[in-house]
Amino acid sequence: MRPGFGPTTPAGPPGKGVKPVAPQFFVDPKKGEVNELKILLKNCLSEKDEKKRRDVVKKVIAFMTLGIDVSRLFTEMCMASATSDMIQKKMIYLYLANYAESNASLAIMAINTYLKDCKAADGKTRGLALRSLCSLRFSGAYEYLQPAILEGMRDLDSYVRKTAIMGCVKVYHMNPSLIRNSNIIDTLYGLIKDPDNQVATNAIIALDEILESEGGIAISQKMIVYLLNKIREFNEWGQTLILELVAKYKPKSENELFDILNLLEDRLKHATSCIVLGTIKIFLGYTVDNPVILKHVYERITSPLLTLMSSGEVTGSFEIAYIVVSHIHFIVARGGAEHFEREYKQFYCKTDEPTYLKYLKVDVLSLIATENNLGDILNELQEYVSDIDSELARRSIRAIGAIGLRVSSVIGAIIKQLASFLSISFDYITNETIIAFMNILRKYRSEFREIINVVPNCIESVSETEAKVALLWILGEYAQEIEEAPYILEYFIGNLKEGDESQRYKHALLAATVKTFVKKPPETYEALASLLNAILNNENEDIDLKDRAAFYVRVLQTSVDDYKNFATKPAIGIDSFVEDEELIKEKGSWEFNTLSVIYNKPKTKFVKPVEYFINQRNKEMLADMKGDGAEEEQQQQQQGEDVTSPTREAAAPNLLDLGDLTITSPTQPTQPVAAGGSASFTVEELSPFFELDPERFQSAWTDLPECANVTRSLSSAGAANMQSVEQTFAECRFFCIASGEMENQLKFYFYGRLNATNELIFIEVLVDLGARTIHMLFKAEREDLHGLVKFLETVLRTRLILSLIHISEPTRLLSISYAVFC
Repeated sequence: MRPGFGPTTPAGPPGKGVKPVAPQFFVDPKKGEVNELKILLKNCLSEKDEKKRRDVVKKVIAFMTLGIDVSRLFTEMCMASATSDMIQKKMIYLYLANYAESNASLAIMAINTYLKDCKAADGKTRGLALRSLCSLRFSGAYEYLQPAILEGMRDLDSYVRKTAIMGCVKVYHMNPSLIRNSNIIDTLYGLIKDPDNQVATNAIIALDEILESEGGIAISQKMIVYLLNKIREFNEWGQTLILELVAKYKPKSENELFDILNLLEDRLKHATSCIVLGTIKIFLGYTVDNPVILKHVYERITSPLLTLMSSGEVTGSFEIAYIVVSHIHFIVARGGAEHFEREYKQFYCKTDEPTYLKYLKVDVLSLIATENNLGDILNELQEYVSDIDSELARRSIRAIGAIGLRVSSVIGAIIKQLASFLSISFDYITNETIIAFMNILRKYRSEFREIINVVPNCIESVSETEAKVALLWILGEYAQEIEEAPYILEYFIGNLKEGDESQRYKHALLAATVKTFVKKPPETYEALASLLNAILNNENEDIDLKDRAAFYVRVLQTSVDDYKNFATKPAIGIDSFVEDEELIKEKGSWEFNTLSVIYNKPKTKFVKPVEYFINQRNKEMLADMKGDGAEEEQQQQQQGEDVTSPTREAAAPNLLDLGDLTITSPTQPTQPVAAGGSASFTVEELSPFFELDPERFQSAWTDLPECANVTRSLSSAGAANMQSVEQTFAECRFFCIASGEMENQLKFYFYGRLNATNELIFIEVLVDLGARTIHMLFKAEREDLHGLVKFLETVLRTRLILSLIHISEPTRLLSISYAVFC
C-alpha cells in the first residue's frame, strides 16, 4: 500500500487509541505510482465517499505540481469531474487546463467537460466551468468560447453573468477580433442595467478595457443619469468606478451640471476617502473654467477634506491622512488657500504623527499663511526649527522663507526671525537659513542691510554645496556693501581642493570672484588670479569651467570697462521664480485623485505606456521561440569568449545595471571623428530586424573602442521621455536592450548592425531632464561614424528639439566656446 492511500490509522496494540495520520501528498514518486493512480482513479469513480475521491485527486495535483507527467490520467480525470464536490471540481479543472493547452488531442475532451458543466443545475458549477473554459489559451478553443460567453451573460445566476463578463476580457486579450466582430460589446452595454450591481460594475470595467483604443467606454447622458440615481446601491468599489465615469463626462448645459452636482452632494459626507475624493474631482473638473462657481466649490469641499484628515489621524490611519493632506496641498497650491486659512491649526504637527505627514503639513502651512494668521504660524514653525528631526527643521526654515516671499508686508520680521536661527549651533540650520536669505534677496533687492550684517559671521558653519552657492551669490551681488567679501572669497579659494567640490560650487565661486573684482579690484586681484590659474592649469578640470574662466580672461583683457558697466548695473527684483512657474504649470495638468498628486509629478513620468509592455512581451516571445540549436550556438560562442578572455567577466562592470545613472568621463580623451566619414548615411544601411542577447552585448561593449562622444541640449525637458526616446531610435533601426530611470535621468543602451559588413554599433544615451541635455556615447568596430552621427543629430533635432552644445574631441581643447554669461 502506497503512502497516502493506506488506512488513516496505523496498526497498534489493541485497546489503545492512536491519533490518525494525515495523508501525505508531496512525497518522492516511486516507479509505477502513476499507473497505480490511474487504477485508483478508475476504482474511485464508483466510490461514494467524497473524502477518498478527493484524496486521490489531490495526489494527482501534487504529482503535477512536482513536475511529473500525469497526462495519461486525462481521461480518468474528465470522468471524475462528474461530481458535486466543488473542491474536487476546482482541482480537476486546474488539471484539465494545464494539459489541454499543451496537447490539442486532449483539449477537445477538456472543452467538452467544461461545456457539459456549463449546463449544470448549480450556478457555482456553471460559473467555475465557464471561468476555466475562458482561461484556455489556444486557438482551437475560440469557436467554443463565443457561444458559451453569450449564454453565460444571459444566465439567471448573477455569479455566472459576472464570470462571463470577465471571460470577455480574457478572450479579448487572446483574440481581440473574436470580441469586436460579435455582438458581445452590445450585450455588455445592456448588462450595465443588470439588477445585480456587481454585474453592472464588471460590465463597465470590461467595456473600458476592451474599448481602450477608442478612449474607453462610450458615455451617454442616459447612462450617467441612470448610474447616479443608483449609486447609493453600489458598494464602495462600484461607486468609485461610477465617479470616474462621471468625471470623464462633459455636461451639455449648465442646468445638467448643477443637477449632477446636486445628486453627488451627499457623497461628500461618505466615510470612505476614495468616494469623497472622487466626488471632489468631479466638482473641481466641472467648475474649473468658472471662477465664481469654483469659489463656492472650494468652500463646500473644505469641511469634508478636513473631516477625512482628522478621522485618519484619530484612528491611526496616517496613510489615509497623508493622501488627504496631499490633495489639500494640491488645492491650496492652485488657488484655494483662502478657504483653509481659518483652519490653520488643523495642520499643526502632532508628536505621534509620522515624519512624512509632518513634512507635508509644514508645506501646507507655508501656503495658507496670511496676515491674519501669520503670527501663530511663525511661532509654530519656529518651534519645529529646534526639533530633533533635522529634516523637519530644514523644511520649517524653507516654509518661513516661502512665507516671506509670498507676504511682502512682513518681510522685515521674517528676516529677523531667520537671522535669529544663525545663533543655533547646528550646521544644517545655518545652511538652510543662508539659502532662504538668497531667495529673499532675489526678490527683495533692497532688504539686504539686516542680512549682510549677519552673513559674514557664519562662514565656517556653511558646509553644504547648496548653502555655499547661495553664500557666494550673496557675496558677489553685494560685494560693495560687504567689506569682508574679498577676504571671504580668498578664504574659499585657499580651501579649494581638487575633487572635493562640485562643479556647481566652482562655477559659483568663479562668478562671485569676478563680480567682486569689478567692484573692488585692489582687494580681489590676487584672489582672482589665483583662482584662474588653478582652473586653467588643471588638466583634469571640467571643460565647461575652463571655458568660463577663459571667457572671463578675454573679456577682462579686452574691455574691462564695458564689462564693469554691465556687471555693476543695479539688479531688478523679480516677482516669481522660473522654477516655481514651471512647477505650477505642471501641476495644472496633474489629475486629481490619482497618484500624480502623491508623487508630485505627471503620470507620464512614472507610468509606462502600453507600447512598452507590448514591446517587452514581444521580446519574451521571441526569446521563447528560439530553438535548441540557437541556444547551443550561443553557449559555444560564450565558451569561446571565455577561453579568449578568462578574466574579463569578473573584471567588467555590469553595464546593464541601471541602478547608478552617473556617467563618468573616460580617463583618456575620445578619439576624433574621422574627417573622411560618409556624410550621406541613410537608415537603409542598418539592419531592420536584429536580435542581440544581453550577454553578447555586455561582452562586446567592454571590448569595442569609443568612436564618438556627443552632447546636445534639450529646449524642453518634457519632449524627452522613455517612450519618445526609444521610439525615435527604433525608427532609426537602433533597438533598446536596456533602459532605466532614476530621479531626473533616463538611461538607455541601443544596438544596431550595418547591412554591408555586419558590424555592430552600440550607443549609450543619457538624458538629463534637470540639466536638459542628452549625451550619446558611440562604440563600434570602425572609428569612422561621422555620417551616422550626423544622421542621428538630424533625426533627434526634429523629434526632441536639440541644439548643439559640444562634441568632446581632443581638438575641442584648442578653442574656447563663448558661453552666455549670466
